[in-house]
This record gives sequence, C-alpha cells and structure tokens, in this order.
Amino acid sequence: EKMDQTISAQQSTEKDDHGDLNRLIASTERHFLRKEGLPNRKWYRHVIQAPGLEIGYGSDLYPMIWNALQQGNVSGIEEGITVTA
Repeated sequence: EKMDQTISAQQSTEKDDHGDLNRLIASTERHFLRKEGLPNRKWYRHVIQAPGLEIGYGSDLYPMIWNALQQGNVSGIEEGITVTA
C-alpha cells in the first residue's frame, strides 16, 4: 500500500515536471516568432527555421539570414542577425 502511494506520488510529480517543461518550451518557441512574418513569406513567422524558398519541403535554418546571403542583401543579413539574436 505504502509503496503504491510512493509510486503514485512520484508519477504525479513527474507529470507536473513535464507540464512545466512543456510550458517553458512552448514559451521559448513563441519568442522565435516574428509578428510580421519572414521577408517574401509573410505566412511563415519562425526566425530559426522555415521551409526553404527553393528546396521544396526541406528547411532553411535562420531563413532571414540565409535568404539575404543568397541574394547578396547586406541590410537583410544585418536585419536577420538582429531579429534572430
């Protein structure tokens, strides 16, 4: 009986810990969203990863910076670094 209560209490604590961790992760992820969206792709808002412009379902990491680099857009690179940092 006591063993069951101990196990039950431990499982309950683990669930609470997971809930807290999930809320922290979700909150952190929201900080990577750009309200106005990415340049040339306003419907994508995540500044760390987004579907690539030219690679179909593949993804670009740091899409603002990567796309500006590909276009030789220095001010876009600087903006991407500022937004991502």
